[in-house]
Amino acid sequence: MDRANYRVQKRSLDDDRPDDFLQNCTPAERVSMVWPLTMDVWSFSGEKDRESRLQRHVVCTKRPGN
Repeated sequence: MDRANYRVQKRSLDDDRPDDFLQNCTPAERVSMVWPLTMDVWSFSGEKDRESRLQRHVVCTKRPGN
């Protein structure tokens, strides 16, 4: 991921101004910003597989008459 064009602002903790950049981002863009940090934190748990354990292969078959 090329971060050369990211805007950076230094603010104090008391600064209550709204962050225009985040207000204009899509939810997918927001997740992509924090995903690398999430993966790093997940690695501290000692798990070899750092991906989500959500099962994506489960399906439900509906048959006529049931």
